[in-house]
Amino acid sequence: MSDETKYLYAGIEGGATKSTILLLDSQGHILSETDGSCTNQWLIGLDECLERIAKMITLAQLLAGIDPPVKLKALGLSLSGGDEKETQEKLKKEIFQNYGHLTENVYVCSDTQCALFTATDKGGIVLIAGTGSNCQLINCDGTMHRCGGWGHLLGDEGSGYWISAQALKAYFDHEDQLEVCPHDVAYVRDAMFRYFNINDRANLLHYIYTDFKKSKIAGFCLEIVKGAKEVGDPLCLQIFKETGNLLAKHVNALLPKINEELVTCNGGLHIVCVGSVWKSWEFMKDGFLDTLHSPHIECRKLKEVTLLRLKKNAAIGAAYVGAKAAGHVLPLDYKNNVDVFYHAEL
Repeated sequence: MSDETKYLYAGIEGGATKSTILLLDSQGHILSETDGSCTNQWLIGLDECLERIAKMITLAQLLAGIDPPVKLKALGLSLSGGDEKETQEKLKKEIFQNYGHLTENVYVCSDTQCALFTATDKGGIVLIAGTGSNCQLINCDGTMHRCGGWGHLLGDEGSGYWISAQALKAYFDHEDQLEVCPHDVAYVRDAMFRYFNINDRANLLHYIYTDFKKSKIAGFCLEIVKGAKEVGDPLCLQIFKETGNLLAKHVNALLPKINEELVTCNGGLHIVCVGSVWKSWEFMKDGFLDTLHSPHIECRKLKEVTLLRLKKNAAIGAAYVGAKAAGHVLPLDYKNNVDVFYHAEL
């Protein structure tokens, strides 16, 4: 057995709500998988982020029966809030300074990259709609362009947080007579009281300001899902249609920057859809397709799209890009990593 076959590679997909680590050998076999909590440094701070990453690496090796843990050949970090080069370099520097015993190499990228490289090595678009939202294009030549991903104050359109915030604001504005809602707000009101365990809308301010947790607000989205699916509530259905509209706008914004081979290949443009919001595709579909049909950028229109859903955790892609940066290509079975959940000729 060569030294190369003994190397260990780890990938972490870090989100605003939870994180997942996968430990792989050099042949791409998964040795262990485990979850951790939020690793978004903008929400918990850099020191806490790194400490959580270190604990996840140690735990993953212990679960794989590697005790004591050994130094990784490469670590791929695909983190929510890790989009900017300056942030990526700072993370790498801090890891080598304070946790250098854990890994020989580190590659840091955004949470969109690991999703794409779990699905394909050919390029495409990743459209994340989970607690937050983000959209990234990765062309076949490696060039990358982004739309969104600016957090709940400046962006996150079409995310779980955005859906929750839209529902809550629709109710508040209706009660204030600032913007009268064309739909009955009773379901959203009752769901809000139940979910936040309050009996007056003023009590919600505690969760919005005093004890704000993005994941807590985003969790209210599940109540809006219930309203759409179980009750057929018109306000919930309208919010989901607008969610589809906004997510498609992210794709349209990147149209001028997409390499031709990505839109003319078999199946057209491949979009990897990540996040729990996509579980409500049936309610988002009309808004999404209507917007793709009528892009606000007139220079180009899509003719065909294929929407993919990951079957395997995107931490696989993080391990892949980490290993590749260290000079090793992990062999991955892409066909078994994704499902096609929608295809259309536009």
